[in-house]
Order: sequence, then structure tokens, then C-alpha cells
Amino acid sequence: MALSESQAEFKQYFDNTVLSGYKALGIALGHRLGLFDVLAKFDTPKTSQEIADAANYKERYVREWLGLMVVSKIITMDTASATYILPRDHVAAVTSPVAMFSWNIPLFGSLNPSIMECFKLDGPKGIPYQKDDIFHSWYDSRRGEEYGQELCQKLIPSVPGLRNILENGGQVCDIGCGTATGITPHFAKQFPASTFYGIDILPSAIEKITASAKEMGLTNTRYATYDAADLPDGEWTDKFDWLFTRDVLHDIARPEMGAKEIFRTCKPGGYFSVIELDLDDNPVTNANIAFAPAIYCASLHRCIPMSLNDDGAGLGATWGRENASKLLRSVGFEIVFAKSIDFDTHNCHILARKPTE
Repeated sequence: MALSESQAEFKQYFDNTVLSGYKALGIALGHRLGLFDVLAKFDTPKTSQEIADAANYKERYVREWLGLMVVSKIITMDTASATYILPRDHVAAVTSPVAMFSWNIPLFGSLNPSIMECFKLDGPKGIPYQKDDIFHSWYDSRRGEEYGQELCQKLIPSVPGLRNILENGGQVCDIGCGTATGITPHFAKQFPASTFYGIDILPSAIEKITASAKEMGLTNTRYATYDAADLPDGEWTDKFDWLFTRDVLHDIARPEMGAKEIFRTCKPGGYFSVIELDLDDNPVTNANIAFAPAIYCASLHRCIPMSLNDDGAGLGATWGRENASKLLRSVGFEIVFAKSIDFDTHNCHILARKPTE
């Protein structure tokens, strides 16, 4: 049966979408192996052997990967000389934030069998949080020194009076700090008079970031393993001038309790910065956002099953800024603003304040 024009158009779109998955898997491999970094250094075409030697990999594997990139029209090949080059005008694209999302594709693929079991009525509730080490490596790579500098330069000035507090001995807490060495360590170096705490539910993450802080010679950082929904009593009540999270609040198994605990530990008049995905909770609205498929895929393979595994709320990464603001208000915070972040692709900054009375 012949396809109508609309059917043929959708079939072409659908086929291209499926085939793009294979291209994306090759892109992920190239990023994780550093092959794009090697190619970006060459100003002239190189053979597969020269590229393999520069990357310290086996030539046959490199050659097949290069073939995948050629048919994907990402790099170009001169058949006569059997040489390859990454065009200069392609470099910016293959090193962009969207390209770095490709790291997650092998992870989500490996999680597919487990996710299929979770769908079943008699299947497991979810997937343990500790399972996705690749995701943590990718995510923390996006919170390095450069990101810490951006936070200091652009986020801190948006919080009223925060710079003065940090310069004169403030108390700060990074909720869900992970192993990232760019945020609290960078703040600690910039504001030595203040003390910066970092908490995470994973002991392995705390071990790594504690060791990194020690290597950096920092004496004003404190790291500990805590569930955000169960923070220390006593001295932590009304303790912090500023608390912040980045893509964490929707992952907390007990988000309402977590928000209440953060409210309790925030000083009256203190601030809580929530960095979350800049999305609506309506898929129809989000369909107009180019990066939305990546976020929904991440939420399906990671956020939802990790939360539900612990009998959590299963909010997902796409719960939206309005729902996040609603949660903060419900525990007593005042919303100062909720706006997009120009330097943190796809995220928004919700600034909440704890009333003084």
C-alpha cells in the first residue's frame, strides 16, 4: 500500500530518528575515548594509524569508528590518501553541552533490561541509586572548575547580600554534592573566611570529594554522608546562610521531607538556591524544547527508578519549575524569583528565602 504524503514524511522522520541513535552511540564512544579531542588538534588530514597512535589505541578499532563518523557526516575522509579530518566548523558542535549528553546513551542502553523489568506489575520497584557510576562521572564532569567559576561570577551576585556574607564568614551547604570538585572547593578557595559543607547520600562520593579537598589543601570544607530528608539535629538547626542543590531536589526519595529539613537548617533570612531543569510538567509544552527528549530519557532511566526504588515520590526530572516552587512554598519558603540560567544550559534558578519571623 502506497504511503500518503503525511505518512511518508513521518516515516522519514521516524527512520532518521532511529538511525540517529546509532550515530549518537558512536559519538558517545568518541567522547569517552577522547578521540574527538585528538582530532580537534589536527590541522591537516591524518591516516587512521596516525590518529590511533596519537590516541594510543588500536588502529583497527579506530578505523572502524572513523568509518562510522564518516557515514554520519561528522568527519570527512579523503579516499585517495585514506586520511581523515574533523572540519574546523564541526569542532564547536562536537564539544558542545548537547554533545556531552551522549555520555549517557551507553548508560541508558545498559539500564534498558532493568527498566523493562520495572515496568512489569510483578517487577522490582526501581533501580538502586548506586548502580549508575557512568552517570555520576558524566554529571560531575559538568560541575568542574569552570562551572564553579561561573557560579561565583553569576549566581552569587543574584542572591542578595551573599557575597558580603561569604567574605565575612558565612555557612554554606551543597545538598547532593557528589564527587564534583568545582563547586564547594572553588567557593572555599574564593572565600576562605566561610565554611562550606557538602552532603551526599553516597559514601563513595563523600570519600572522593573529601580526598580531593585534602589534596587541594582546603581547611574550610566539611563533607559528610547524609540523606537530605534526615539532616543532623542540634547545631544544624538555623545554621546555614545559603544552601543550594543542582538537579537534586527531584531525585530525593522524600522531597517534601527534604525541603522541610533544608528549611529547618536554613537561617531565618537565609537563602536556598534550587537549580532544576527549566521545563514545564506538560509534555506537549516541552515538545517545543530541543533538549527535552534527552531529559525525559534520563528521567525514565535514572530519576524515576532511583526514587521509586526507595519508595520515593518519583517526581522525575521533568516535574517543572512551577511544581518545584510550589513545594518550597509549602514548607515555608518565600520565592524570590525563578528564572533561566544563561551559563547552565537547560536549567533554571529558583531562589527561595526563609522568612525572619
